[in-house]
Amino acid sequence: MKRFTAFLACVLAFLSLAATFASAQKSLECDNVWSGPSNSNDLFDCLKDTDRIRSQWQYYLWPGFSVIILLFIVFGITIVCCYRCCCCCCCTYCCVECVNPQEEAHRASARCSLWLWVIFALLWAMGTCVVIILGADALMKAARSAINDMEANSLQYINNTKVTVDALLADASAHNTNVDLSIMDDIITEFGGILSTIKGYFTYFQTVRIVTYCVGAVGVALMLLVAVFAACRAGSGCSVCFSFLYGLFAFAFSLCAIALTVVVYALTASCGEVHLQFTRDPGILQWFVVPWCEDTFNLTSLHVQLKESVVNASESACAELLTYCDATDETYDASSDDKRNRIFMCGRAITKKTECMDLDTVVEVINATYAKPVLTNMLCVNAQLTNNELHTCTLERCATDCVNYDTPSIQAKSWSTSVVNSAAFAENATRAFSLVEPILSCQYIVDNLASNFENPFISGGKNCSALRSSSIMLATGFFVGALMFIAGIYVLHRGSWIWPENRGEDMRDK
Repeated sequence: MKRFTAFLACVLAFLSLAATFASAQKSLECDNVWSGPSNSNDLFDCLKDTDRIRSQWQYYLWPGFSVIILLFIVFGITIVCCYRCCCCCCCTYCCVECVNPQEEAHRASARCSLWLWVIFALLWAMGTCVVIILGADALMKAARSAINDMEANSLQYINNTKVTVDALLADASAHNTNVDLSIMDDIITEFGGILSTIKGYFTYFQTVRIVTYCVGAVGVALMLLVAVFAACRAGSGCSVCFSFLYGLFAFAFSLCAIALTVVVYALTASCGEVHLQFTRDPGILQWFVVPWCEDTFNLTSLHVQLKESVVNASESACAELLTYCDATDETYDASSDDKRNRIFMCGRAITKKTECMDLDTVVEVINATYAKPVLTNMLCVNAQLTNNELHTCTLERCATDCVNYDTPSIQAKSWSTSVVNSAAFAENATRAFSLVEPILSCQYIVDNLASNFENPFISGGKNCSALRSSSIMLATGFFVGALMFIAGIYVLHRGSWIWPENRGEDMRDK
């Protein structure tokens, strides 16, 4: 009894140590296998690299431990059952006296000690059930939260940005600008398809969660049978039959634990890979996902188009202004075809449209453009300016206060409004470029998507930490559950010898 207790204590201590190692996993360290960033890097080459596997031996303690438990269940329990059935029934006196004492006092003491194990097994079963159910529930919630965050915070953000840019560039063709935003649709379609595929598996995950609940409840029910057998002092027949049943469940729990340790390893490594992405250190995201994104989506083309749209819109605004302004000549001649429309003084004394390459320049030029002093009182009639305010009839003010004349044909209000509208489109093009520019970097796209999974700048982590902790909880529940069934087998076999009041006559003769 003491040896078995010590054995279980060592197992649980080792389990805690292995779980600590598993949670300390940083990354897959594929940078030690790959030569550099490339879309052609093969993840399977990294996973099967023997040098990488050997360098991370300490992170395989927990999966290795689950395999040991599985082998113990398959072979160890079989040996124990054969030992009981073959050896102790027909062999040495030492075996009989050890497991089936004759003195009533010894038998009563053994039964009392075994009842402690029965109570311990029941508490163990309840704890295992709680851990498994909570772990499965937390794992599902964390996984669903990660997917929903990626849809709401990343894909929806890209889609909303595209809608906004479409609205800002609605009159692009009228301003000699052409921007193809189909690349943003490709990004949404590509990553949205991946998320949709993952969400499609949630139907099965829901079924798995329900099965997990049932398995946890079955564990408690089977452990309750141990108490029933102890109270009824069941014989060896029931003990042997239910030992095989317990062994089957222990085998199933061990397989689940092995699968979950692989999940723990993958999630922990994934968390580490996200951290490497944010620090721009070599990893799967930096050396594979980012190059894949750059090769899949032609973001450079969209960047050039948007940049050209800003330049074209700015030049277009200044080109239109130049048809109505002079750089230095403040005189006006209505009879001259060349001078009739030039009713403004050009801001910054510009002479060609190429002097306006961005919105800042356009705004500065527009703000500095004003009606020629000889025309101010005639044009800005609604402003009622004094002689000292002749330079205050700016182009923007003229769009509000000026009037149109038919004789001579001076459409001051219409011309100034048209130039202001062209400048407004240049502003829209600049805003569109500012909104889309971050998305035109694959580093930003990967950062944005990865931040929904794990964010190292948030205290306590995010969905990845929740996924990792819940999977560790669930794996631990199945580990401990397998050990629980082994303990149940021990109680059944031990009890089948000492539950009867007296040792059988056949035993006394041995």
